[in-house]
Amino acid sequence: MGFRLLTFGILAVVCFAVPLQTSGRAESSADTSAISLTVKTSRTSYAPGDTGELSIALSPIDGFHVNAEPPVRFVLDTSTVAELTGNVQQVIDARTGYLRKDAAIRQKFAVSKDAVSGTYTLSGSAIYFYCSDSEGWCRRNRHPVSFSLMVRK
Repeated sequence: MGFRLLTFGILAVVCFAVPLQTSGRAESSADTSAISLTVKTSRTSYAPGDTGELSIALSPIDGFHVNAEPPVRFVLDTSTVAELTGNVQQVIDARTGYLRKDAAIRQKFAVSKDAVSGTYTLSGSAIYFYCSDSEGWCRRNRHPVSFSLMVRK
């Protein structure tokens, strides 16, 4: 009896100690089917040293929402032209506690003082949590982002 109990205990520890993996992409997926994303800059062109603002619209399809906590985070791939500054500004729906679907998220940026004139495509990611209202699950998503930035002298 003691041997069976010990064997069962070891099996239980092994089964419950090994983390379960679903699709293997929960950590940084690029699932964009439930949420569309658009990015706009506050102006059409910038001089070296200027500051600007990105306006990002996250639009979930019906039956999904984007969580306000943790806040949406933006990261740019390596860029010598511009860098993100300050904190993300997001509007929360007072009734639901989620991000408002009709309000853009704002992120300030600064153009490098050494930027050479030209048009650049900057790439990065928007990282956020979104949830299915009907199925009750939530996921972290890393959504690819790119936008054009024109630098003038």
